[in-house]
Amino acid sequence: MKCKYFAVVLISAFAVVSFSGCSFPRSFDETESGTAAGEGTAAAKEKAQENMQEEENEKVKIGVSFDSMEQERREIERTVLEDTVQKLGALVEIQSAEGDVETQKEQIREFTDESVNVIIVAAVDSSALETEIRNARNQGILVVSYERLVQGEQTDLFVAADSRMAGEQIADEIKNQLPEGGSILLVCGPENDRSSQNTADTLEEELEGNSWEIAYRGCAASWSGEDEKHAVEEAFQNAGKQADAIVCATDRMAGMAAEILENEQRTGEMAVIGQNADSDACRRIQEGTQAMTIYIPAEELAEKAAEYAVQMAEGGNFSETITEEYELVGEEEEFMVPCYRAETLAVTEENVSKLGRNTF
Repeated sequence: MKCKYFAVVLISAFAVVSFSGCSFPRSFDETESGTAAGEGTAAAKEKAQENMQEEENEKVKIGVSFDSMEQERREIERTVLEDTVQKLGALVEIQSAEGDVETQKEQIREFTDESVNVIIVAAVDSSALETEIRNARNQGILVVSYERLVQGEQTDLFVAADSRMAGEQIADEIKNQLPEGGSILLVCGPENDRSSQNTADTLEEELEGNSWEIAYRGCAASWSGEDEKHAVEEAFQNAGKQADAIVCATDRMAGMAAEILENEQRTGEMAVIGQNADSDACRRIQEGTQAMTIYIPAEELAEKAAEYAVQMAEGGNFSETITEEYELVGEEEEFMVPCYRAETLAVTEENVSKLGRNTF
């Protein structure tokens, strides 16, 4: 079942006309004149409404399809997207696919039928939307890949956190937690999620040739909670007894890993690392059951996606912050997609209290 959020700013201007007259009784002609004046006022209101509707029709329209609202930061992103688009004088409709690929395909088709100017999509499955994205772009609709780069079809912009920076930061924490070396479990997101894979690849590159070993690397089949749980359990079953640390693609996975260690009465025996800086993860860091998380600047990403979407729709050029290109390999050719990358932040016990979270 899809969930819709609407944010529409309507500005109305009505002329209120007041009439004053003497206290003498009105004649029939005067009454008719008053009626005519009333009809004129009604016509003026109708005309004003028509003008208002025309103005609305001329506004830039942005359609947003989130993968789901399960991630804690999605509510923040939804609010920032709405506020930013409205401030820029455009309209936005935000939907959630609730983790279902077919629902997301339908949402993109609906946006295409509505002839929105730009579609922002955080893909449930980045390799499953090729046809829908192609159809939208063939109709002149611009498409922004959000967080995960759509595969198989070129999009007009990619907005995401710097996945390689995250990998470097995780590698630094591994070295800090295991200065003498050790074995690591690596649980990634889906194989077709290039951002997640880039983080894992960078981590391996940073540790390669030293005394740290990736004892196991596995992937969740999807971003659903059930598939993430299965991926974490499989990592423990394969190499969990000998590992010194586990690196997870999300804090939800990290929480599952911490729970397994607690159930096995092994809390503290492994360094647990996650990503997203969820409030539960920050709490675990303060409690000592999670070593680190990666803060993804949700507000910045949402604001930039909104700003660029409106700018693109109005025919503007990208600002100087778009300085990199991100390679997307299609079936027959290679696409180069402009990319905005936001810096990530390593969150540990030393700085977790500075995040401003109030629910620990």
